[in-house]
Amino acid sequence: MDKQSLKQLIDDPKKTLRLFGLGALLFVVGMGIIQWGNQLMEPSIEQEVTVLCGLIVGGAGFVTAITAQILLIFSRFQNMGK
Repeated sequence: MDKQSLKQLIDDPKKTLRLFGLGALLFVVGMGIIQWGNQLMEPSIEQEVTVLCGLIVGGAGFVTAITAQILLIFSRFQNMGK
């Protein structure tokens, strides 16, 4: 991500909020995959792989959402004096 696109995200909170929503959705889907793997699958390698996939999806969603939240905070600081 270059400085121009980062500045564009900070200047447009609607895009950043959509990014936050995507991250939150990925996080919830990842947690759902983990729950599904733990509740409905017998202990096996397939269960471990399923839970790992859920962890990767949930982790990516968490990182996306927290990054978007930080960008929203920067946007608020930037617009504070206006």
